[in-house]
Amino acid sequence: MKRIHILTLLLLLFVLSSCATAVRETGFVRNEWSTQGDPSSRAKEFMENVYSGKTMQVEDWIAADTRSSRLFNMYGGIDALVKDNYAEALRNQGFKSVKVLNVNRQHNDYTVDFVVFFNNGVVSNCHETWVLEDGKWKITFNSNGN
Repeated sequence: MKRIHILTLLLLLFVLSSCATAVRETGFVRNEWSTQGDPSSRAKEFMENVYSGKTMQVEDWIAADTRSSRLFNMYGGIDALVKDNYAEALRNQGFKSVKVLNVNRQHNDYTVDFVVFFNNGVVSNCHETWVLEDGKWKITFNSNGN
């Protein structure tokens, strides 16, 4: 009988410690998002800007690791990114909207999956990685294989 009580007590402690860990992790994410904004909102705004041809300051939107990468700079930086995406929108009779599908945390990065809708009915699936840098969510192409 004593064994059953000990096993029950151990099981109860295990369950309670698991719940506490889940609350801490969830609380961290909620606190971080509530004070810094939701990365999905920032990602949606970024895509609305690039497909609408809006000029953006690279420091406000692109993480330092990406800004300093040779590949990003050879491509032409944020100006080339805006130009290419705006041209895609024009080829598809204009940009219509963006819908965020999913946001996942992976260590210090967050991946955002969404769909871009164009006026001619074409739909484009997108996947981006965002990091919190200088108090703002910024896109990075160097994390998680992006």
